[in-house]
Amino acid sequence: MHRSGIAGFILMAVLVAASGVAAGAAAGGMNCDFDSNKLSLRRADGALAVTLVHAATLSATTGSTLESKIRFDFNRLNADGLQGPPDGLRALHYEYCIPDRPEAIQAVVSIDPTLEIQRGSPGRVGCGQGELLCLGHTHQPGHRGVLQQLAALAVIAEIHENFFE
Repeated sequence: MHRSGIAGFILMAVLVAASGVAAGAAAGGMNCDFDSNKLSLRRADGALAVTLVHAATLSATTGSTLESKIRFDFNRLNADGLQGPPDGLRALHYEYCIPDRPEAIQAVVSIDPTLEIQRGSPGRVGCGQGELLCLGHTHQPGHRGVLQQLAALAVIAEIHENFFE
């Protein structure tokens, strides 16, 4: 790792320590995982408390990598997140699967205010056992940013358009 990378993680570790999260880790209430791209703190029960990603890593993944997880064309949408003819504009609805874990649910709920979670339904995307179907739509402020933030989550493999067939 380059010096700037180490400095970035040191700065993030200081910020975490200042927030008191690291104090729990030092007291044995948290587990810390570190690799070259991220620092993760987990509670003793295994639930994710915080993940810090180096800014250079995040900016490197925000382009084509994230948008490749989004399986529909943004160019169809206007600034309000709507598509179609002027007299028939409508939102684009999307769906994806997440693991049925509290930290995954919390992550997506905190990003997408349009989100509906359906247990027991595979949707068109084919959510399996232990997964939840998540439904959202683009008629919301910052729809592009919302989708990019969702695509950045490791718990989401792909985001597909939902046709409600």
